[in-house]
This record gives sequence, structure tokens and C-alpha cells, in this order.
Amino acid sequence: MSESTRTERDQARPECKSKLRAIALSALVYPGVGQLTQHRWFAAAIFLPLFTTALVGFLLFTYEILVAFYSMGNDFMHAQPGNPPIREAGTCLVIALVIWAANILDTLVAHVVATHQSLDHG
Repeated sequence: MSESTRTERDQARPECKSKLRAIALSALVYPGVGQLTQHRWFAAAIFLPLFTTALVGFLLFTYEILVAFYSMGNDFMHAQPGNPPIREAGTCLVIALVIWAANILDTLVAHVVATHQSLDHG
């Protein structure tokens, strides 16, 4: 391997690591954070509120389910079983997971495209 090839590859590694960091941030921290680190503001502006809305919906419906469950335990003799929003909570959870997966895929695709562009121009 020539010295110039080794030097080019070593220079590309920090850039590659920062792009892989974006994927890890999107997967492990919060959807949209990886797009922010990639300076892809529009994608981040889509993923952040979408995931937040789905997550808040899931948490609110889960809270209603827990309140219904514990109210039955507190007043067992007179409690009327309500209709807890289990389906709605599940729907919000599935939507949040789909957004999370799409976010990771979007960050990965942006990473691959940027890597190919840097190889083509470099």
C-alpha cells in the first residue's frame, strides 16, 4: 500500500467516525439528533416533532390505562371496568417505533450518500 493511499484513508476516518456517531445518536439518544449532527435541519425538523408527538401520545394513553387499572384496585367492589385505551396506546407505540426505524434508516442513507460523494470527489 502506498503512503498516499494510507494518508487519504487515515484522513477520511475521523469524518467517517463523526458520521457513524450521527447514526448512533439517532438510534440511542433521540430521533432527529443524528440529523442535527449531519447538519440536515429539515430532516431533523420532521423527525423530532413526529417522534415526540407519538411518544407523548403513547405516554398519555399509558397513563390512562394505569389510572383505570389502579382505580379498579382502590374501589374493587364498586368499580366499573372502563374501556382503557389499550389499542390507542399500542398504535402510538407502533407509530413511534416506525418513526424511530425510519430515522435510523434516513441517517444511514445520508451517511452512505455522503461517503460515496466524498470518495467520488476525493
